[in-house]
Amino acid sequence: RIKVRNLSAGGMMGEGRVPVIRGHRIRVDLAGAGKVSGTVAWVQETRFGVAFEREVDLAGIRNEAE
Repeated sequence: RIKVRNLSAGGMMGEGRVPVIRGHRIRVDLAGAGKVSGTVAWVQETRFGVAFEREVDLAGIRNEAE
């Protein structure tokens, strides 16, 4: 599990002790959006950025959190 620190339709910043490497393709399971594939854009200690392959519907995610 990771914490999502920042989320946009095109990507996210995550934080957690997971072995991610810049350039690797990963899949994250976002509540309200399902599984989303992307590429790790950067890594800095326990934080990392992911560029999604497709845009995510943020309205669906906000509704899931309420």
